[in-house]
Amino acid sequence: SEVNGRLEEYRALVRRVLDSLACEATVIILVLLYALIIFIDLTLTAFANEDAFINEDDEPENVGSGGDDSDTILPHEDLFHTLDQAFLTMFLVEILLRLFGFGTTYLRDVFNVI
Repeated sequence: SEVNGRLEEYRALVRRVLDSLACEATVIILVLLYALIIFIDLTLTAFANEDAFINEDDEPENVGSGGDDSDTILPHEDLFHTLDQAFLTMFLVEILLRLFGFGTTYLRDVFNVI
């Protein structure tokens, strides 16, 4: 029918776009950028935790205050949480587009599942 024909046209278009070099390069750049952001986040968190540990030794009045600093939000955490959600959304949209364009054959490729 006409609806199925038009749907197949859209699926073919999505496949062509997703298989293009520009799209593949964009996804690779996004993955590398995301890895860099995770590295920066982990580094800043480690430095902040190290500073908190050092400051505990320097400021004895904070010891025994009954508070646990593990739930303290670091200044960069809001930004990195927002970036994390943005990248998650982009990668989810990519997966959904690939499932639409390639169907279940997308899931049969081991590389795509991992």
